[in-house]
Amino acid sequence: MHLQSPCLVIANIAELCRELRIDYLDMAGNAHLNIPPFYIDIRGKKPPQEHQIQHARKLTGKAFQPKGMKLIMMLLLKPELVNQPMRVLAEQAEIAVGTVKQVLDDLKQLTFILDKGIKGVVLNEKDLLLTKWLDAYPHNMEAKLEQRLYVPQDIEQLRNAPLDKYGALWGGEVAADAYTHYLTPKTYQIYADAEAHKALLKTFRLRRLRAEETGVNILKIVEPPVVLEKIKGALPSCVAPLLVYAELLNSDDLRNIDTAKRIYRDYLV
Repeated sequence: MHLQSPCLVIANIAELCRELRIDYLDMAGNAHLNIPPFYIDIRGKKPPQEHQIQHARKLTGKAFQPKGMKLIMMLLLKPELVNQPMRVLAEQAEIAVGTVKQVLDDLKQLTFILDKGIKGVVLNEKDLLLTKWLDAYPHNMEAKLEQRLYVPQDIEQLRNAPLDKYGALWGGEVAADAYTHYLTPKTYQIYADAEAHKALLKTFRLRRLRAEETGVNILKIVEPPVVLEKIKGALPSCVAPLLVYAELLNSDDLRNIDTAKRIYRDYLV
């Protein structure tokens, strides 16, 4: 293939460019330029390590897929787990040991886990890891959890009840209010497994939300991503601030975003 006029391609496909006789320059400094009397042919240069890392971080691999998201969640909640055996990590995240290995390999390649030799391994750039986890949260975690919408007969009775007694925990705006005392809840979200779900239905006389209903208090009951005890926060009947933070950011509500900033400052830094 012969081009009618000089053309330079900024590329990452060197061999193809040579075959097509297209002049190119890549990010590592390799180049091919054949415009007589000038001829330049530079090959074999590798991109700087930071460029390789940035490129790798664009690839999700297993780490930010649904099962990997659960392991990262547990590592963000309990960073000390990073030095535990894979079987312990598998138990904590409730995923297979083989999946744990794949996720850990991804996190090492992305330099989110660093080997410090005799000091063991550590989580690196936790803020960036949190950001990437949050980016994937709506589609690869929250959307994978079973959710049902109800109308409570008495929302104040429900709010004042010790939910942990029923094996359930508040998330969303109610938990955010408990942690910050800054937000008046307008929506209600509870994490409950199947058994706790049934107990809540019976005790608080919850009924399913009808499609045409508006102007009522809506309660969302969500299946927890792991056994509830693992994501329990320091406050009674509330999930850990990490999940509350993710839920608030996912709501796209300006008052929730403002509250999320407070949760990040007080509990996640």
